[in-house]
This record gives sequence, structure tokens and C-alpha cells, in this order.
Amino acid sequence: MNDAPASLYKYLPPERASSVLGKLLIRFSRVSVMNDIEEFKPPINGIAAGADFEQKFRERADVLRPGLMELVKKQGVEYMAKLRSQAEQNLPRAIKAVYEMNDKNFGILSLSEESTNAFMWKRYADHGRGFLVEFDPSHSWFRQKVAEDDDLRHLRRVSYVADRTPAYLLALTAQDYLYTKGNEVGV
Repeated sequence: MNDAPASLYKYLPPERASSVLGKLLIRFSRVSVMNDIEEFKPPINGIAAGADFEQKFRERADVLRPGLMELVKKQGVEYMAKLRSQAEQNLPRAIKAVYEMNDKNFGILSLSEESTNAFMWKRYADHGRGFLVEFDPSHSWFRQKVAEDDDLRHLRRVSYVADRTPAYLLALTAQDYLYTKGNEVGV
């Protein structure tokens, strides 16, 4: 986040104070326990548009299995169409598998730029009886990218949009998948 605010905040209920403040432990939540049932579930309308499937397949085939692209070429043009058809048929299962894998392997640390938000105090800090922990976003802990294109391990602002237009799975970016939500779920 290039334009990081001066402070970020975590609202906590009283029962979390001893672990967060006493033991210095903070929870990275799995998507499946968050209150937004659409988290990590952007609307998807297919696997890929037109020739994009073949291009993406070519880019990734040998990563999936060395020599795979050569095998596909030997099968002929019709075989690529068959692969795309199979991919479209398996799309719901693939989306579910990706979601479950992300839920199992990633956690989210939700922070707020606001310290006086009445909704946040009510919902996350036991109607104002909890705690607010302030974080310094300029601390190196929030800047742990391992590569320039790393979409994790650093602060990212969530974008709230009025309409999440369905997209093709292979065209989704990390911004679309991880950091964009519909307005109806925003606070």
C-alpha cells in the first residue's frame, strides 16, 4: 500500500485482550470463519474467453507437467477444444477446490483505517466494551514482499464496488480475487 495511513487499527472483544495484549498473538482468520460469505468468491462466468484458454494453457502446461504441451500438440487442434470443454465442465469443482485450498492455507488480518467507527466498535469490540489496538503501517513487518509481483505479505487496501461484474477465471487478478468486495458487504 503506497499510500498507507499513519495508523491502522484492530478492534477486539474483551476476551481476546489477554492473547493479543498479554501474549502478543494476533489472529489471521481463515476465510470460512469471516462474516462475509462472499469473501474470496468473485463472480465467475467461465474459464476463459476465446483464444485466452489456449494461451493460458500454453503458458502453464509444462509447469503442470513437463512435456504436456508436446503431448497436446500431437493430439491436434480438436484436442485443445476438448480440453477447454472439459475445463468448463469442471469449473464449479475447480472453483470450490481453489476456495478450499486458499481457506486452508491463507489467513487474513483485517485492519481498519478508522478508530472511531461506531459499527466496528459494536460488531468487533463487544459494543464498545472491547479494545482498539493501533498498528504502525510503516513498520517492516507490514512490508515482507518476496518479489515485486507478490500479492501477499504486505498491506493492501480492499476496494468496495457497486457491481462485481462476472469475469473469466483465468483473467482474474489478485486485486479481483482477494481485494475487491461488493458494497453490500462493506462497512
